[in-house]
Amino acid sequence: MSVNIIHSTQGICNYILEKEEKKDEKIFYHCSYKGKLTCPHCESKNVIQKGVKVRSFLGVPFGSTQVVLRMAIPKIQCKDCKTSAHIKTPF
Repeated sequence: MSVNIIHSTQGICNYILEKEEKKDEKIFYHCSYKGKLTCPHCESKNVIQKGVKVRSFLGVPFGSTQVVLRMAIPKIQCKDCKTSAHIKTPF
């Protein structure tokens, strides 16, 4: 799927559209993170991914059609500061 539809319609970078589904007059975009993983506390790139948490956000609608973003937010563990946290959301 295209990275551009998420960036051009919703203004979100570093996420890729994995799946699009339409149901109950809503569009659901299922997205996964494809950017560089960094620690949200110390900004270190010395991290390992420890899973994801799927979160739902309301996106910018298409006319009268509601858009729901289902984003897989990675959880990381920093090897430098020993923090375990989810990365920052892009908005």
